[in-house]
Amino acid sequence: LARFFRRPWRMLGASVLFRIPLVREMTLWFGAVDAGRSNCERLLRAGATVVVWPGGLDEANSVDEPRGVVRLRTRTGFIRLAVRSGVPVLPMFVFGELDAVEAVRLLPRVHELVQ
Repeated sequence: LARFFRRPWRMLGASVLFRIPLVREMTLWFGAVDAGRSNCERLLRAGATVVVWPGGLDEANSVDEPRGVVRLRTRTGFIRLAVRSGVPVLPMFVFGELDAVEAVRLLPRVHELVQ
């Protein structure tokens, strides 16, 4: 990827990933950094290109929803940060990523427990 980006780049990962032993190390190994606001601001000030997956863990773990549903909800902070920082936003959508892997529900839903 480095040859496609003229600026240094960093991929963001959900903050919770950096609080779980072993998951943190794997996330760092894949090149991700914490998606916290202060870290994003620091990266943009340093001139880095920031790769954001706005659907994040919600979208990746949506095992019961139809394919192709985008889960942005109120996750617009990255847009406001880009505008304040004067950097462009290149919107993209990946189709079929959940067809490549099988989503696994590790814990039952609350309503399944009370039935």
